[in-house]
Amino acid sequence: MDLIVQASSGLISVTGVEAVRRALRAFGADVTSGMFALIGILLALESRNRTGMGQFVDVSMLDSMISAMASNFAYFLGSGIVPHPMGTRFATIVPYRGFPTADREIIIAVATRSCGRSSASRWGGPSGRTTRITRRTHCV
Repeated sequence: MDLIVQASSGLISVTGVEAVRRALRAFGADVTSGMFALIGILLALESRNRTGMGQFVDVSMLDSMISAMASNFAYFLGSGIVPHPMGTRFATIVPYRGFPTADREIIIAVATRSCGRSSASRWGGPSGRTTRITRRTHCV
C-alpha cells in the first residue's frame, strides 16, 4: 500500500531526479502515518486526562502524505510553478543540494542569510549581503 499511497498523493512526481522518479524508501507513508497516529493518540490521552472522555483517532495514509507535501503545494500556489523532481535540491532554499567533488558528492545547505554570508566566500559565491535570489543565481 505504501507505494500506491506515495503515487496517489503525488509524492513520486517530486522525488528523485528528472529522468528517474523514486518512491521514498523505508515505507514513507507508513512512517508518516505512524507519526500522525502518535500525535493523535497523545492528544487523545491528554484530552481524556482533562475531561475524562475518550477520543476517536483516525489517521489516513493519503492525508499524511498530502500533509508531508505541504511545502510543494505552497510553492506551487505561491509561484505557479509545478514542482518537479529536483534530486537533493530544494526549490526555495539555495544552495541546498549535493555537489560533485573529485571523490564524492558533498551536501551544502545554506538556509539563512547569516549562513550565506559566512559561507559564500568559501565556494566563490557572492560576498557581502546575500539573499536567496543572489544565492540562487550563483549556486543552482
